[in-house]
Amino acid sequence: MLTITLIFYAHSILGWYVPNFSQPQSSGIPVTVMTYNVNYQLWYTGTVEQLVRAHPADIFGLVEPYKEQAADLWKRVQEVYPYYYRATGGNLSLFSRYRIIEARTDDLNSPHHGLFATLDIQGKSVQVIVLRPPAPQTIDHFNRRNQVLRSLADYAKQQSSSLIVMGDFNTTSWSLYLREFVQRSNLHSASLGYGLQPTWYYANYTKVFARTHWLFQLIKIPIDHIFLSEDIQVDQVITGPSGVSDHRSLISKIRV
Repeated sequence: MLTITLIFYAHSILGWYVPNFSQPQSSGIPVTVMTYNVNYQLWYTGTVEQLVRAHPADIFGLVEPYKEQAADLWKRVQEVYPYYYRATGGNLSLFSRYRIIEARTDDLNSPHHGLFATLDIQGKSVQVIVLRPPAPQTIDHFNRRNQVLRSLADYAKQQSSSLIVMGDFNTTSWSLYLREFVQRSNLHSASLGYGLQPTWYYANYTKVFARTHWLFQLIKIPIDHIFLSEDIQVDQVITGPSGVSDHRSLISKIRV
């Protein structure tokens, strides 16, 4: 039983570290994308601004902060990100160096909102989706999260344009539900071939209740993800510092 368990575990984990030699080498447009979940309770605009400026991305999805918090950040970095959209639900914001052709908030008939935007990247239309399904803290939230992933996967499969999906998925890289999402959507994880990228839990102990902090500090799991359509290649994937958040930012250099 132990041997069988170890084989199953190795298959689920080691596959993330196998380089993708079949990835075509192209001269596509280099673009850096970042997703960053900053808990609204831990928010400090100055620290978030420092992190964003230290790790500049062309397209940046901000997850969880309130509307006022995200707007305050945009005022400080507007010369870096001239284009901005705030979803009307889900506490999601998009910062972009590229022109936002259109943007909307949509739930895709699921129980949670997502941010949908079409960007003009040097003449090419690229759709960007930012989302945060519910954390599976209860059976109801567990089912809602899985429904969001299925609805999004079905939507992604129908799209003909280049697609970037990023955010806090509240599920690990080896989750059966995330595997189902990949199969249904025909997207691929930016981290595949670059190893697992733990993004949670990294909170500064001065910003959280000590009683929960020491327990959560034992957890280091990848729940923030970036998924791409088949025509987008990946050059690098890294995690940035957590700053004041309990998440690390996930950053990927891609070619569109």
